[in-house]
Amino acid sequence: MKRIRNSAAIREAKRIRCQHCCGTYGLQVHHIVSLSLRGDDLAMNLITLCASCHQAAHLRRTPRAELWRCLGIEPEEWQAYLREKGMKL
Repeated sequence: MKRIRNSAAIREAKRIRCQHCCGTYGLQVHHIVSLSLRGDDLAMNLITLCASCHQAAHLRRTPRAELWRCLGIEPEEWQAYLREKGMKL
């Protein structure tokens, strides 16, 4: 899998829009599985969100499955990723 570390490159690669609401203001890169939970900088674990959607993701108002769906990642892929990290589905 492609590893991306530069947040500017991530925003550019993801078309400079919030991938959840399509907004363009206050964009931030979000780790779907946080680094503290053994998440990493793989492209499938990173999503560009506006500040509002980013806050909702951190407050768990937006489920991880929904964020992965926004990226077009199939359930089998993200479920395997979570298993690899030792996390419950």
